[in-house]
Amino acid sequence: MKSSTVNISFSEVLLRKIDQVAQDESRSRSELIREAARGYIERKRRWKQIFDFGKMSAARKGIAESDIETKIAAYRREKKRWVLRIVLDTNVLISAILLGASPDRSWRKPSVGRFDCVYQNQFWKN
Repeated sequence: MKSSTVNISFSEVLLRKIDQVAQDESRSRSELIREAARGYIERKRRWKQIFDFGKMSAARKGIAESDIETKIAAYRREKKRWVLRIVLDTNVLISAILLGASPDRSWRKPSVGRFDCVYQNQFWKN
């Protein structure tokens, strides 16, 4: 592959950082800058693919750009509700086990120790 020599201006501070990284990695300044350029170009290509995919998906689903923020907010609200539902269900299950719920979901008064339980507006004290 044919190569070309290019003159680039860097601030003194940036050039010192480039030289330090190149020295730490036992490579030349040119190698480091070439790798940085390749990485930048690859990231730009990937982001372009992501945005192109997003535009295609939105067009297929009939979503306008102005709808995107609303759709994201609705998704996040539903996700939050779903997570909250899991936490609440888990807490109810743990409370039920600790407070003496039977498998048929009927409640009985705990027989050991002192428990206060509020469930469906019922209050028991042992």
